[in-house]
Amino acid sequence: MLVPVIRRHTGKQRRFWVYIVCGLLFNVIAHYIKAFDNWTVGPKVFDIRAADLFYLVGYLFLVISLFSVGFRLGKRIRYLADAITIMTTLFLLSWTYVIKPMYAQAEMSGALIWIINLMYPLMDILMLFAMIMWKYQGDIQVSRAAQFWLILGILSCIAGDTYFLVNSVINDCAVTPLIGPLWSMAAFFLLLAGRSTSVTPREDKPVDIDPDKRIRHVLPYIGLMILTINPFLHPSDLVYKLGLVLVVGALVIRQIMLIAEREKLLMQVNDTLEQTEYMARHDGLTQLLNRWAFSEELHGTIRRAQEQNQMTALYYFDLDGFKPVNDRYGHQIGDLLLSHIAARLSPLIEAEGICARLGGDEFGLILYPAASKQHIREVADFLCEELAAPFELEAKEIRVTTSIGVAILDQRKEVTAAEWVRSADNAMYTSKRKGGNQTTIVEMNDDNSDVIAMKNE
Repeated sequence: MLVPVIRRHTGKQRRFWVYIVCGLLFNVIAHYIKAFDNWTVGPKVFDIRAADLFYLVGYLFLVISLFSVGFRLGKRIRYLADAITIMTTLFLLSWTYVIKPMYAQAEMSGALIWIINLMYPLMDILMLFAMIMWKYQGDIQVSRAAQFWLILGILSCIAGDTYFLVNSVINDCAVTPLIGPLWSMAAFFLLLAGRSTSVTPREDKPVDIDPDKRIRHVLPYIGLMILTINPFLHPSDLVYKLGLVLVVGALVIRQIMLIAEREKLLMQVNDTLEQTEYMARHDGLTQLLNRWAFSEELHGTIRRAQEQNQMTALYYFDLDGFKPVNDRYGHQIGDLLLSHIAARLSPLIEAEGICARLGGDEFGLILYPAASKQHIREVADFLCEELAAPFELEAKEIRVTTSIGVAILDQRKEVTAAEWVRSADNAMYTSKRKGGNQTTIVEMNDDNSDVIAMKNE
């Protein structure tokens, strides 16, 4: 039944089913050897036979198969601490109820017999741990139906082993009628798991199972609770106490790492919020403020200028001849030109005021505070000189000029941002109508009309 399943799969899933087949094959050989010994020699309690070797090799293949499909231990230290907690809990429970009673008979039975029988609960612990981590990690690349039958098969195998060890080895009972049905059911369920992958092609596709986060977070604490209650039901020894200390230490590490991860996540969220806010306020091409952010700055500047009685000016400017650059060299060169213009404006932004790209080749600048009208003129001259210098872009020399409109705010009057912008915009178009490459400076009078105060022909 499983040979066609192996042929249908590739890569990691093929290896998974090969391991399952090997485990069943060694289990079959062990059954035949044990049956032959029982027919010829008779059943013996707490004895080692050749069948045990094949049983253990078969279990080893089953353990390897469960750990081979998507199992990632140690992805995070917190996951590793959880894994240690779960493993220690399972081991201590097995130690109390299975391994320790076997250990009590080791002197009369021999160390080799004890070691061989000890391998059975250890293999069971590893298989149970792998299944818990399947749910814990939630990224096992096996179909849902196959997972269902695999879990039933492994649980039947663990139940059979536990029943055998408790009744046959510990309680010295030669007749254990449930062992055969339990082990046979385990093999049958594993066959059904392989069969379920060939029902439909869609079912064979890897399925990512979303883990139940509540189980994932609560499971280590459930283990601690069980280990804390168990000493009231059964006397504890040094091994149990050391294991309990290890579980508590792993949980402490888990909490420390959880706090560290949350702090890291919080920092990442803050960084993301800052980046999002930056992107919302800045132009993606030039990294200058965008129109929306510049509008906010205008309102704030008006309020501060009126409260502090400071002179301030708004510059509106665009490029003369930018469209011919786009038409001749393409929009890529045009965008590169805008980026270089923003770079040339950086010293002015750092020293004098706030600059923004308002759209296309249009820019705005707030000079606050302005020392004098002469200071305002000097900033305008700086803009003209900087933007008139040639740009070397991809082995091409690009030359543009700029038309500037400046509106000086009268801080003693109630002026809105829209009125201030309209005054600067009208002054800029006055410069353009006069041929460009010049500055027009206006003051906003009592009735908010524009009066040309100075101009550079």
